[in-house]
Amino acid sequence: MKIKLLERTVPPRRDSEILDILGSIAPSMVMSLIQTTSDCVKVLSVDGRLMFVNQIGLDELMGGAMDEVRDTVWSAYWPAVARPALEEALDLTLGGRHIYCEVPRPTEDGMDRLWSINLTPIYTHSEEVEAVLVMSRDLTANANYPPLYD
Repeated sequence: MKIKLLERTVPPRRDSEILDILGSIAPSMVMSLIQTTSDCVKVLSVDGRLMFVNQIGLDELMGGAMDEVRDTVWSAYWPAVARPALEEALDLTLGGRHIYCEVPRPTEDGMDRLWSINLTPIYTHSEEVEAVLVMSRDLTANANYPPLYD
């Protein structure tokens, strides 16, 4: 299976700009976004291991509790045929790129689904990538959406 990766550059200073604009509400806003979104939200270490998964991600994709999936390899939760492209996407993200791709994968209940995946670098204050934010969304319901994979 060939997966098309779409990418764009994310400037490291963008995080500081957002914090300057949002100030003290930024941490609370992030927590609200993580808790209320219907997307699967994950944070990966630079070696591709799961540091965090929100509850919908645990329920829909991971099939376990946070302490069961923490420190496991994220790409291992995807079909073997998709793993090389996802590992390439992670490598590009670690290089400062924002990556978007679409990957078919069944949910924990065995339903075949098409997932959009966004990977974005998380920077330190010294502008080094310290982790990767991954957001996955189920695209299956939109039958008119043309897939990016072969």
